[in-house]
Amino acid sequence: MASAAKAAGSPPQIQTVFYSRHTQNPKLGFNAGADASWMWAQYVGIGVLVRYSWGDIRFTGIKPQETKVTAGGLTLAFGLRFRN
Repeated sequence: MASAAKAAGSPPQIQTVFYSRHTQNPKLGFNAGADASWMWAQYVGIGVLVRYSWGDIRFTGIKPQETKVTAGGLTLAFGLRFRN
């Protein structure tokens, strides 16, 4: 862990800590999506991406009870597309 001096008038600092764990047990999930582009000029267009993913993860933490975490969700993305 690191500490930093806070200057007067600066925004509050947030510290985030991540832990990871490797498991040999297989996990089940799925991912489905679609991607579409509309090129309004020869090299420039717009695009949209829609994707849904889901996964169910069960693990035992520091305490002996099992914890269930559902991962994934809906992703929507829009943007410019360029091709050469």
